[in-house]
Amino acid sequence: MKKRMGALLLSFTLLCSLLLGGTIFGSAQETTSYSKEIIIPGNVDGWSGSTGGRTLGDTEVISYFNYSEDNNNYIKLNLWQLVQDNAPKGLYKVTVCYSTGDPSGTFVLNIRGKEHRLPITQTVEGYTSFQAGYMTTYEVFDFSEYNANDILLYNGAATANPDIRSIRLDYVADFTAYEWIEAEAADRITGEASIRDIQAASGAKAVVGMTNAAEPSSAVFSEALGNNLTAGAYRLVAAYMTGDPGRTLTVKINGAPAVLECPATTDDWNAFTVGYAETAVTLKGDGTDEIVFFEGEGAGGSWLDGFFLVPAALNKDITEIISPAALEVAYGTSFSDLELPEQVTAKLSDGTTASLAVTWSSTGYNGSAAGSYTLTGAVTPAGGVTNSGAKAASLTVTVKAKPADPDVNPGTPVLTLEAELPDEWGGQAGVRSMNGASGGQVLIALGYNADHSNFVTFNKALQPLKKGSYTVRFTYTSGDPESHFIMKVNGKEIPVAYTPTGSDAWNTFTPGTVSSASFTLKGDGTDEIMLYDGAATSSLWIDALAFYQAEDGPGGEENPETGAASHAAAAALLAVGACAVCGLLRRRIDRRS
Repeated sequence: MKKRMGALLLSFTLLCSLLLGGTIFGSAQETTSYSKEIIIPGNVDGWSGSTGGRTLGDTEVISYFNYSEDNNNYIKLNLWQLVQDNAPKGLYKVTVCYSTGDPSGTFVLNIRGKEHRLPITQTVEGYTSFQAGYMTTYEVFDFSEYNANDILLYNGAATANPDIRSIRLDYVADFTAYEWIEAEAADRITGEASIRDIQAASGAKAVVGMTNAAEPSSAVFSEALGNNLTAGAYRLVAAYMTGDPGRTLTVKINGAPAVLECPATTDDWNAFTVGYAETAVTLKGDGTDEIVFFEGEGAGGSWLDGFFLVPAALNKDITEIISPAALEVAYGTSFSDLELPEQVTAKLSDGTTASLAVTWSSTGYNGSAAGSYTLTGAVTPAGGVTNSGAKAASLTVTVKAKPADPDVNPGTPVLTLEAELPDEWGGQAGVRSMNGASGGQVLIALGYNADHSNFVTFNKALQPLKKGSYTVRFTYTSGDPESHFIMKVNGKEIPVAYTPTGSDAWNTFTPGTVSSASFTLKGDGTDEIMLYDGAATSSLWIDALAFYQAEDGPGGEENPETGAASHAAAAALLAVGACAVCGLLRRRIDRRS
C-alpha cells in the first residue's frame, strides 16, 4: 500500500498517522550522517523537585529522580539550544546513558508531550561508582523550531532511580528515506490475533493477541510492504508494548526467523507505552518479500504498533570493538595516572573500520591491589556510525605485585605527631576516643570522595623538621579490606597501602603500622602534608605519625643530621685542636723566657 508524504513536524505519533496515506520511501536517497552526545550536567534548562547533580568516581551525573505520581522530580533539556550545528530533520535514535544500583524499573523521556517509557536494568552494586547502561527509543526532530524539542526526564517507577550522564542523538534517516508500516496494515491477521483500538498507539490501533503455538496467531505483511523496497540490507525496528518481563517477538523474513528481545515497557496495560527492538534483515525487493510477526517463548504477550524499515546503507553499525593492547603498571598506580587510549578501533557493518572516542570507567580498578582488571569504555559513535548493540570497549590492566618494603625506619623518630591534632580539618574528618591509642584518640572519617574534601593537613607541626629526606611510619587500626590512603607532600601524592588489623578493629584498638616511601622536605616553614582516603572500598583510623630520617635523600641530598651536623662537629674539633696547639706553643715560649 502506498502512503503520501505530509508535514511531519509534530510528534512521532502524528508522523506515523500521516504515513498511512502515501509512500515516503524513495528509490535513491542522499546519505546524511549526524551524531551528537549531550553531557547532561551543565546543560539542564530547567529543574524540579529533588533532582540535582553529584559525582560518581570520575563521572558527573544528574541524580535523585525520585518517583512521584505527578512526575514533579524532573529535568528539562531544550534541544534547540543544545543542537546548533545544522542537525538535519528526520528520524533519530535517542540513547540515554545511565547507571543504577537499583533493580529493574522504568524511566520516562517526555518529548514534546509524548511519553517514551523505557526499561532500565541494574548496572552496578551500590551508588558509589558509575557503570554505563543504555536505554533507547526513536523520535522525529526538526531542530529549526525554537522550543519545539523540549525533553523532560523523570522516573516512571518507584523501584528504580538512575543516575543520568548523557543523551545521544543518532540520525537514522530523512523523512523520505525509510518506510513506516502500521501493524494494522497487515495483509493477514491470523488465529487469535486481532486489531485493537488504542488511542495512544500510532494510528490509534495495534495488533494484540499474537501467540507462539505453531504460529496460529500472527500478523503477516507482504503487499503491505509496498513496491518501492529495493533489494538489500535493512534495519527492522519494531515498535511494541508489553507489561510482562522477559518477552520476545519472533519475526520471520522470507522464512528466516529472528528473535527480538522485548523488555517490559509499562506496568499498566491501559497506558500504551512504546518500546523498540531491532534486527538486521535482507529483502529481495522483487515484490515477493514476506514478514511475519508472532509471539516468542514465555508467558504474557506483546502488542505490535508497527515497524520501520531503514536501508542499512544509510548507517554503518558497530559490529565489534577491537580491544586495545593490555597495560602493565606499577603497584600504587592510580586510575588517573593510567595512560589509557583516547580512541579505539571499531569494525563496522559495511566491512570498514573507524576510530572512535572512548570514555573509560574506573569501576573495579584498584591500583593498590596486585592483579588483573578489565576496564570498560563507552564509545562515542560519529560520522554516520551507530551502536545499536551498545557495544563497549574493554582493556586489561595488570597491577604488578607490591615491592618488598625496605627497612626505611631505622633508629629513633625525629618527630612524632598525634594524627588527631592536625593544623587544619576538612569535611567530615574528626576524632574518636579509643582506649589503647596514643593520647587516647584516633583520627577518623577521612571517607573517600572525588574532591578529597575529607582531609587533615599538617604544616606548623612540621616546623621542627629541617631540610632533608624522610619517611613516615603510621600507626593505625582498620577492619576493612586492604586498600590505600594518600599522603600528599607539598603537592605530590604518595599512596600508602595498608592491610586490615582485625575484624574488631573498630571497637578495640588493634594497632598496625605501615611506612611511606621517602620524600623530601624543604625545612623552610612552608612544608605541608595532607592526608585523605584513596579508595571508596575501605577506611582506616590513624593514631600517630612518626617521622624518620631517610638514609639518603633523593638526588644524593645531604642528611641534615648526619651531614650538616657532622660538618659542624668537624669544624668544632678543628677549632678546638687549633686552640690546643696555640696554647702549647705559648707554654713553650713562656718557659724559654
